[in-house]
Amino acid sequence: MHERVTPALPQAEATGGRIVALDRARTFITLSVVLYHSAINYTYFGQGGDRMHWLGFELVALFNDSYFMSCMFFISGLFVPASLARRGPPDYLGGRALRLGVPYIASIFVIMPIAYYRYYVAEDHFFTVWWRMISEGPWPSGCCSGFRW
Repeated sequence: MHERVTPALPQAEATGGRIVALDRARTFITLSVVLYHSAINYTYFGQGGDRMHWLGFELVALFNDSYFMSCMFFISGLFVPASLARRGPPDYLGGRALRLGVPYIASIFVIMPIAYYRYYVAEDHFFTVWWRMISEGPWPSGCCSGFRW
């Protein structure tokens, strides 16, 4: 039998044009965001969700709040100069607008009304609530702003 031996790559080396450390950092930050959003409903800060609270989830939320958004912006910002150089500013901005803007607009008109409708169920039909949210604005944001608990 022939045994295959693969030489070990140093941690900071790129494999296949990718930097392994940045891939691991992106994975860690993504898992941190999932953990945060899973735990926030069971904290004092996530008012409007479950009435049960646990100190452990509050500590997770506080710890993640201290770093994960800035770290995510930093990691994504590392790739902007290379992308700008490769695609040029107009193509880069157009791609960003399409990739981020279309889901954002869809979330405003579709996902957010469905998510907020549960607060108005006793009040009106879905389309009445949807039209009020779209036409009157501003959208309720944060805890306790305009919601009837």
